[in-house]
Amino acid sequence: MKKITSFTIDSSPIKGGGDFRAYTVKGEPRSAFSMLIVNSAGNFYNFPENTVISEEEGIVTPAGSFSSTPVRLSTKTIGNSGVYNGIIDFPAASDDKYTVVLQAETYLKTEFDESLSLNAVYHAAEITQFADTTVTFAVASTGSSGTYTANPPATDHVSSGPSTSVTNKKFAQPISFSKTVELGSSQFVIARQPVINDFYFTTTKDTFSAGSGKILELKDV
Repeated sequence: MKKITSFTIDSSPIKGGGDFRAYTVKGEPRSAFSMLIVNSAGNFYNFPENTVISEEEGIVTPAGSFSSTPVRLSTKTIGNSGVYNGIIDFPAASDDKYTVVLQAETYLKTEFDESLSLNAVYHAAEITQFADTTVTFAVASTGSSGTYTANPPATDHVSSGPSTSVTNKKFAQPISFSKTVELGSSQFVIARQPVINDFYFTTTKDTFSAGSGKILELKDV
C-alpha cells in the first residue's frame, strides 16, 4: 500500500469577505486521495477544479461555493515529486465553520500514514470564518430638531473591516469622516472638542430559553 504522509493548510480564521487557502498533500508517488469540505449548515464545497473547461461551449471555472449537493474533489494522484498542491476558494459568508476531510483511496491501494489516521478517512482541519465588523456613525443633538435643517444628517457613515478575531489586532485603523449640518436660526458655538464620553454604544439582544437556563445573543452592537 502506498502512503499519504502529511496534509498542511493555513487553518487561521477567514474574514467575512472570503479568502483563498492553499493546501499541500504529501505522500508516496502514485498514492491517491479525494477531499470533502462541509460547512456548519451541512452544505458541501463545489470544488471548482472538478469542472471541465470548454472555451467552445463557454464553460469556465466557477467560483467557490457551498450547496446541499454532495460533492467531493475528484480523485487526485500524487506524482513523482511526492507533493500535490491545491487551492480552496472560500466564498464570502457570515460566521461559519468548515471541516476539511481527506480520504485515502483504498481502491487505488493507498492508505494514510499511522501518524495521520488509522483508517481511510482523516479529519484534516477545521477553519472558522467570522463576519466582517460594521460600525455606523450618526450625528445627532439633544437640542431641538427644529433648529436643524438635517438632524441627524440624512446619511450615516458606515465603515466595515475584518473582525479582530481574524486580524488578531485589538484596535482597527483610524477612521476619518465629516458631516455637515446647518442652523435654521441663531449660530453654532464650539463649546469644546469631543471627548470619549461623547460616544456611546447601544446593543440589541435576543433572549431565548435553553434547557433550564437562558442564552443571550448580542447583535447590532
